[in-house]
Amino acid sequence: MGDSQTKYNMWTTEESNELLKLMVNAAMRGWRDKNGMLNKRTVEKNIVPTLNGKLRCEKTFAQYQSRLKWFKQRYNNYSKLTRHSFGFGWDPETKKFTANDEKVASKIESIGDVDDNCWDAIKEVPNLENRTRYKVFDLLNARSKKMAFLKMTIEERLEWIDYKLNE
Repeated sequence: MGDSQTKYNMWTTEESNELLKLMVNAAMRGWRDKNGMLNKRTVEKNIVPTLNGKLRCEKTFAQYQSRLKWFKQRYNNYSKLTRHSFGFGWDPETKKFTANDEKVASKIESIGDVDDNCWDAIKEVPNLENRTRYKVFDLLNARSKKMAFLKMTIEERLEWIDYKLNE
């Protein structure tokens, strides 16, 4: 039976937190390799069995790797937020992000702008019925999509709409 046929085992918050504790413990014991990583043997011999035994779960090395990748993505996102976004910070006591009230207010005010501009842009496209316009608006479900749509020419918008509705 291949990996694609095995049952997917979602990570709970408790499992994720315990895995982090085990990884920190392993690092403090000096179990990391030259690259600063925990090797497969260490993970399979010490981390996964301890996690599975303590929380009565059935995690595998592949699931460990997946969760490690997830941790890295979260860390990178948080690092970028605090490092490159003026007005954002971290409160170690509350363990929450902080933001300058003026920066937050300006972001909140700008949220509706894209939606309004998108609706106007959709209405500019000729030969669309209202029902089609509503469907197109639903397709623009992410801010990045909305921004890209606004940068298109009217002809590009029409082609994109035709493409998306006929996929």
